[in-house]
Amino acid sequence: MAAAQPSGTVTLVFTDIEGSTRLLERLGLVRYRAALAEHRTAIRDACGRHGGYEVHYEGDSFFYAFGQAADAVTAMRDALAALDEAPVSVRVGIHTGTPAPDPPKYVGIDVHRAARIVDSAHGGQIVLSRETVVALDGHGDLELVDLGEHRFKDIRLPERLYQLGSAKHPPLRSLYRLTLPVPGTPFLGREAEVAEVVARLADPDVRLLTLTGPGGTGKTRLALRAAEEASAHFPDGTTWTGLAPLGEADLVLPAILQGLGARDERGEPPLTALTEALLGRRALLVLDNAEHLVDGVADLAAALIAACPTIALLVTSRERLELSAETVWPVPTMSARDGEALFLARARAAGVSLDADDAICELCERLDRLPLAIELAAAQTPVLSPDEMLDELADRLPSLATRARDVDERQRTIESTIAWSYDLLAPEEQRVLRALGVFAGGCTTAAAVDVTGASADLLEALVAKSLLARRTDETGTARYAMLETIRDFARRRLDESGDAGEVADRHIDWLEGVAMAHARAARIRDENALAALRSEWPNARAALVHCSERERPAPAHQILCGFAFSWLTGGAVDEGDSLARMVVAIPSEPSHGLGWSYALAGQFAQTRGEPTRAAELACRAVSILEETGPPGDVAAVHADLGIQLADLGDLESAARHARRALEIRREVGEESGIGHALQTVAYVEKAEGDLAASVATNHEAVEYWESSGYPLEAISALTEAGRAERLVGHADGAESTLRIALGRSLTAQDGPVTAAIVTELGLLAAGRGAHRRAVELLAHGTTLAETSESAAVDVTDELEALRELLPADEYERAWERGRVRTIDDARVLLGDDPAARANDEEVSAA
Repeated sequence: MAAAQPSGTVTLVFTDIEGSTRLLERLGLVRYRAALAEHRTAIRDACGRHGGYEVHYEGDSFFYAFGQAADAVTAMRDALAALDEAPVSVRVGIHTGTPAPDPPKYVGIDVHRAARIVDSAHGGQIVLSRETVVALDGHGDLELVDLGEHRFKDIRLPERLYQLGSAKHPPLRSLYRLTLPVPGTPFLGREAEVAEVVARLADPDVRLLTLTGPGGTGKTRLALRAAEEASAHFPDGTTWTGLAPLGEADLVLPAILQGLGARDERGEPPLTALTEALLGRRALLVLDNAEHLVDGVADLAAALIAACPTIALLVTSRERLELSAETVWPVPTMSARDGEALFLARARAAGVSLDADDAICELCERLDRLPLAIELAAAQTPVLSPDEMLDELADRLPSLATRARDVDERQRTIESTIAWSYDLLAPEEQRVLRALGVFAGGCTTAAAVDVTGASADLLEALVAKSLLARRTDETGTARYAMLETIRDFARRRLDESGDAGEVADRHIDWLEGVAMAHARAARIRDENALAALRSEWPNARAALVHCSERERPAPAHQILCGFAFSWLTGGAVDEGDSLARMVVAIPSEPSHGLGWSYALAGQFAQTRGEPTRAAELACRAVSILEETGPPGDVAAVHADLGIQLADLGDLESAARHARRALEIRREVGEESGIGHALQTVAYVEKAEGDLAASVATNHEAVEYWESSGYPLEAISALTEAGRAERLVGHADGAESTLRIALGRSLTAQDGPVTAAIVTELGLLAAGRGAHRRAVELLAHGTTLAETSESAAVDVTDELEALRELLPADEYERAWERGRVRTIDDARVLLGDDPAARANDEEVSAA
């Protein structure tokens, strides 16, 4: 039974008898007809066994289509094997694409590409396009030889072709071959980056394009692929010159001439010979790794641009050439998806088959998604799993060595790649780069100057050399940052220099100043202060680690106190909790700073839903601050302890600490402190079952919070008042109070508080019989608690009851609607959403 015509992605096969006219003359008509018959039988039998669809046959040529590339290749291998002793010599071209069916034939550029491929082949040779090779992924038993890049008549882009088997054949019959090196591994991903670079090269106004970036970002491979893709715009050829082996700028010109195949037979200067070879040609010169010869390359580029108006230059360098005609394109790191794909592909090449998982994703992130780093890591998969590599990353750079003999010496480890750039720096630049390694997550210009003593000009010089990057943070402030891999290198060199301790102390002192400058404003939710602190979270972590290592408790206490509120309200509770544990573990005499650090550690534990640990920490804080702290701080920790003891069921002790907190606050007369103490008393009253008292006390706390300028604390008190009103059965009052709280919380974008309010509204809806809306709200509250790293209210029993009251599909739809919402989606609860109002009306009618 004949195969049906395949559609969609189709593998096209053209076959042809090489030298058929000469064969007819040699064999004579009778024998030639017999040879043709044998040829037809072999092709048709093989294609028939593997599902081939015969598109066309004419004379000595076949055109077949296959639904699977592997079937096409296997069929052709079988056919040529059957004809091994025959007098005919068949050549084969295979290409995979999406031609348009025009029964019984096909139309489209893919048909022409397949025909051009077979025309370039020789008898006994099976030539495949890159697309077919990609479609063969997973068929590792096929031996393929990369034949390089080739151009064909009327085909705009060049084709990278491969040969099936290792038999020797003459060069393919293509128009010309690009003088580009053939990488040992395939290029993966980065389609957007390639397209952008190609677009720049295609622009006739771009005469010099420099791809910049630190070692390991993939400048060379990106330039190579872009040069291939852009070759249609340079019909007179593309020439690649690798500059890495050249020790002197005078060697650049001869190397380019050699790449062009041009020779000076008249004794003219090399520059004259080069310009004459290029004059009038629309050609592309690619100069790879120019950083160590940057002055000489810049002079040559300027001369060529002036003398040869039709050529373009593509240069890779770790710093720009600083020419007026230069367009600079910084090479980014890989996308997360491309980084993982590269790791998996290189692992397969090392003989290890892996599937994408969280460990590989984290590994690529830890390696900054640097292609070189990922490739070197993947090369270790025969001996280390991704999880083991993550454990090894404390000593990342030395562990990622490669022993491959064909790898450039500079690329043998990531450290040697970065070291090559480092060794090109002036001594003062090296010193500053080492010191900048103390910063985590980058730094402002002022911070860099303060800690490292660098000048602004020197920092910009490091940016120009691709060792630093300039970016803008969420406050609009310019910051300098380096890839983590480069930072690791800088820190190692800093340790070796003997200056690490001094630099770490300067970093600690600087960050202590940052914390003290913003602590008060952050406490009253000043967004500028909170944003400034969020920008320095990585530095705070690094500084606290330094404090722990160097046993400097005093600045650690100040930094923790300054940053704690930004962690508590910014979705970084786990981070704050971990750092607070570390700070209170630093050896220290009893002090106000230590006592307050214990109090903050207790707040983090309470927010994480660990009341026992929170109470233990708060007890320790009380004992220290009773001796060392001012009255306001003593009252604050009594209040914290009151809440934590109430959660543990020790209501008598909880009430005692809550009343003591209120007593101290009233003595001091600070309104915000009174608000805090009142809210604590209300919390204990609710725990005792006196809900009416709790409602009144919370509303009184709201007044004190608002008059003292603490809007989020007022929201918290409103929420507690609404919760107590719900529990006491005042549904309308609870709805009104909670809606006011929600509106303010959404304005403040406070995730943990919004999660609590939405959950309360969900419980209220359940009590009113609005079952679908209750499920949606409870799902949303749970989601917000998860995303803000806060403790979610346990509503398991309520959800189980709602599941019994609703049809299964209706429950699941409501749950999914709630789960996908963000914090801003809670605005529908204010009545701005028609669907929400309609649902409310439906419930009311029921």
